[in-house]
Amino acid sequence: MRSISDYIKECNEYEKLEYQNFTIVPGTSSVMLSAPHSYTHKRKGKLKSRDMGTLTIAKMLKSLTNAH
Repeated sequence: MRSISDYIKECNEYEKLEYQNFTIVPGTSSVMLSAPHSYTHKRKGKLKSRDMGTLTIAKMLKSLTNAH
């Protein structure tokens, strides 16, 4: 199993992509995970900062469950 620091490093690489607002990672289970607050987004016309750690949690859950 990968360490938490490996997931954090990988997530930080995604955040360097200026226009990245979603990531699709295929899995084999019948469950699909979503972590929309992992990225900065607009709400009611205002920019809302991402919630730290949500992408890391989603990636760890994906690894443990093989979800989409």
